[in-house]
Amino acid sequence: PRAVGHSVLDLQALVFTTLAMLAGAQALWFAVLAKSVAISEGLLPEDSRFRRFLEIASLERVVAVGGLILLLGVGGLVLAVVRWAQADFGPLDIQSSLRSTLVASALAFLGLQAVLCGFLLSLVRMQVRRAPVVPSPTGAQGSDDVS
Repeated sequence: PRAVGHSVLDLQALVFTTLAMLAGAQALWFAVLAKSVAISEGLLPEDSRFRRFLEIASLERVVAVGGLILLLGVGGLVLAVVRWAQADFGPLDIQSSLRSTLVASALAFLGLQAVLCGFLLSLVRMQVRRAPVVPSPTGAQGSDDVS
């Protein structure tokens, strides 16, 4: 627990700030993916700062950093299970066990999210070559009939 003025920040504050951090990370990934789609579809103009950011945030770098964060989180979760096993899977001190488990869970989530969003961002940025639409002899641009 941490005293801040007349208030004490404890587990409730940790839970709320963890949730805010996860929601913020989700919002940031959404913004990056949405802007990337909008630019690639011509809905937004090219943005040199965003393009530089995407060059730095290559698939390899995002997966490496995300994978490292994921491994740290999974390692923390494994450590939490080991500590629980040492207590014969009985009750634990909620103050210490919940703090470490919550932090480890958040790291695992953020790491996995980064890896998956990195792959999705890479897919969105791929240059897809679309075949031109060739009108059929009857003048229709295509048919959904499958014979």
